[in-house]
Amino acid sequence: MKTKLLQSGKIQNISNKKIITSIFYCIVILMFITTTFLFYQQLNYNPDIGEYASDLPSHVGWGINGEGYSLFNRVVYILYKLTKNQTTIAIALGCMTLATPLAMTKLLDFLLKQNGITFSFKSIYLICSALLFLSNIYVPYINPYFYAYSRITQPWHNPTYYLMRVFGFLAVLYYLLIEKDYLKTISLKNWLLFTLTLFLTNYAKSSFIIFFAPMMLIYLICDFIKLRGKNILQATKFGMCVIFSLTISLYQSYILFPSGGNDGVKICFDDLLHLITSPQEIASVMLSLIFPFSMWYLCNKLKIEHKTLNKSWVMFIIAFFLPLLLKETGRSGAGNFWWSVYFAGILLYVFSIAKYIYIKKNLTTIQNPLYKNIFYLATFVLILNILNGLIYFGIIFTGHTYMI
Repeated sequence: MKTKLLQSGKIQNISNKKIITSIFYCIVILMFITTTFLFYQQLNYNPDIGEYASDLPSHVGWGINGEGYSLFNRVVYILYKLTKNQTTIAIALGCMTLATPLAMTKLLDFLLKQNGITFSFKSIYLICSALLFLSNIYVPYINPYFYAYSRITQPWHNPTYYLMRVFGFLAVLYYLLIEKDYLKTISLKNWLLFTLTLFLTNYAKSSFIIFFAPMMLIYLICDFIKLRGKNILQATKFGMCVIFSLTISLYQSYILFPSGGNDGVKICFDDLLHLITSPQEIASVMLSLIFPFSMWYLCNKLKIEHKTLNKSWVMFIIAFFLPLLLKETGRSGAGNFWWSVYFAGILLYVFSIAKYIYIKKNLTTIQNPLYKNIFYLATFVLILNILNGLIYFGIIFTGHTYMI
């Protein structure tokens, strides 16, 4: 009887693996086809018709002409020079879409292993693919938007953001790999990889570093105070990764902000006042944060270690207030501070998902019914976040504007 049960269990495990594998390949193929089609349509945007509007034609045009400030423009320049065909650019963007959950998978796998949880690569990749469609929750009259006013909805109209996001996930991973032991030793391999991924992230778009570097500095200063300056040498080595990666930003500043122009940054409270006086925007922020706040709350109440989760909250809070307090002059329409919020938002969800999986694994040990109900509510909200993101993608896929 025992042997039959063991055999039955093995057969069930094999069956589950086959199902996951089948779903994995179907999702990968479907994501590649649909996103490549979307990018192809955006590349062939006709202003007279007005469908598939995006930032893509501008960035591709700059790349083809050897102009622009981003790594994406350089990739376009090389691709077009080799193929003389814009379709290859759409295909490259489709591949970039698949690379995003891959980078996210590396980060989430590390976070799960910190909690003693091991998942298969395919399972984590599927979770991360779902997060790629993260969106705010559409509620008629209360929050009648998917993208407008959102702090977490993932954009589908800016290629420099896509590239920044891929390298940004890897930069956060290597930061965490170094940070856990940096007071004792810093691996040369991880130091170089951290510097490289930061450099490539900045080269793609500098919106990441403006919330990541302050978070890193805050924690280095806290360690400095706690250890009374004994970590100064190691902290300097760690911090030099950021300094070296910023060299590309000097080049980008030269391209974007030529001398004699009126470009710069000013303190401005207009957006903060709008948030405070707009019930819809307040509702949008609250709906965006129900899931991650629930995970943070449960970790506190259930005494679950969450120092790493706190770092994601610090990054998000910094990114959240940047566009509310600062505004670009001359290029105010570029919205570089807002790009920070979207990426900090998905990072917050990745870190929160790691805690969600840990709590789910230990759900039977939770005695308080209130905490269980909060977990179930958070699960329901997360499902709504993903479903709304799929609906939002579907709307854009049919040609409608992204600003809805």
